[in-house]
Amino acid sequence: MKIDLTSTVYLLAAVQASLMIFVILRKQNVLFSEKYLVAVLVALALTLVSYVGILNQIFPDSIARLFVSISAIAWLSVSPLLYLYCRSLIGLERKWEWRNLLYFPFSLYLFVQIFLVLFGVYYGFWLLFEDGNSYSIFWILSYLVNSLIFSLLSIRVLVKAKISEKHRSRINWLLLWMKIFSGILFCLILLLLYWGNANYFYENFEYILLVFYAVFVFSLILFSLRFSHYFSMMSNDNYRHTQRNDGVLEEYAKKIEDYLISAKPYRQSDFKLKDLSDAINISENELSQVFTQYHKSGFYQIINRHRLVEFENQLAEKGVENYTIMALAELSGFASKATFYKVFKEKYGKTPGAFVKERKELNK
Repeated sequence: MKIDLTSTVYLLAAVQASLMIFVILRKQNVLFSEKYLVAVLVALALTLVSYVGILNQIFPDSIARLFVSISAIAWLSVSPLLYLYCRSLIGLERKWEWRNLLYFPFSLYLFVQIFLVLFGVYYGFWLLFEDGNSYSIFWILSYLVNSLIFSLLSIRVLVKAKISEKHRSRINWLLLWMKIFSGILFCLILLLLYWGNANYFYENFEYILLVFYAVFVFSLILFSLRFSHYFSMMSNDNYRHTQRNDGVLEEYAKKIEDYLISAKPYRQSDFKLKDLSDAINISENELSQVFTQYHKSGFYQIINRHRLVEFENQLAEKGVENYTIMALAELSGFASKATFYKVFKEKYGKTPGAFVKERKELNK
């Protein structure tokens, strides 16, 4: 058995992904975004390993068929997982919700089909097609279009993210990759429609996606090594010290809270972590450690909580008779109506308008 150069690259990428997964799972406190990162790496590794096994006929026929299905599920899961990873990186996705399964319609279909076959129930969507080529083209298009949609959604999320310039500089590489990926997918869709032959696609174009995935794994690991919260702790002695010392974390947390209450800097809509760092003379790394380790939350989540308290105070002091709800929200530091309504509803379970209405009725 001889494994060619491209297969070697795929396997090397899969090994790198496995090592990265091992390192992340060894952490004491795995960030939510890193859980999605693990899922992305698992899907990519399964895709690459399965393809190498099938291409080089490493597995017996019975196992090879199973790996084809596993590979298909992994392929279809990569883009939705990348989309959720992008959302979690900028704080839009903070916990897993079962409705997220709706992002994986084709993966779920294949999973159910495999489950039914294992129990002897043979039912296939392929029965609706006249020949194998039509069926294959349908699934290839399903994958490509599904991936393109989620890639464009990921780009939209990253472009519209309301984050600091420092944070944005850290995700720009990911935004670039998603744009390149979208371009590749669009070109492959056009080529598939032009040739109309699934075998031609497999023989001439499928490797492009696999090479992209392999290179993406290497880039993803470099990104994580450079910017990950975990790895920055490993490379910063002061940061490691604050991680071990709960007393220091508590002291810093009190200093932060005292400053926020007395100065109310959060009323400035462009208030950033760097501004807080400069004001109280604590490094940004140490501040991040306080928020994630001590508060179990992010900087903007803490700031928005203070803004909600300020909104209630403004509402009690000025009322909505002289100011609109959004005017009071802006005075409290919210720059975006969408963010204000989202944060408000997460805390109170109702819209600001409903909250104000109930408050008026209670005060009658």
